[in-house]
Amino acid sequence: MLRVALVVITEKGYILAAKRNHNRVFGDYWEFPGGKIEVGETPQQAVIRELHEEFGDRIEVKQPVLPPFTFTYEYATIEFNVFYAKLLTHHYVLTAASSYRWFRPNELKNLNWPPANQKIIEQIVRQL
Repeated sequence: MLRVALVVITEKGYILAAKRNHNRVFGDYWEFPGGKIEVGETPQQAVIRELHEEFGDRIEVKQPVLPPFTFTYEYATIEFNVFYAKLLTHHYVLTAASSYRWFRPNELKNLNWPPANQKIIEQIVRQL
């Protein structure tokens, strides 16, 4: 099983989403920043590392959006660990995404997301 950690970054009522590069799995779909949890890392350590690698930014990890859950794609079963977070810096140096944008929570459901993200979006809309 592949383990990933993602963050829902909130600021002034908006949520940060990144558009995946077109040459990746689910290319041109929107996603929450994050990535694979490496051996020996906690999910919180993974998102701190991933945000620095993918955006050049530092974050403060907050509470979980929902408990860890799994989703099975054709190519793998993935465990998702999703946290709210706050940006401490605003560099936005994109290395794994083609663009980023801030959205209001109710706008998220109108975007193309990988299927596992629907559960996350539903929870965000309920909570925010």
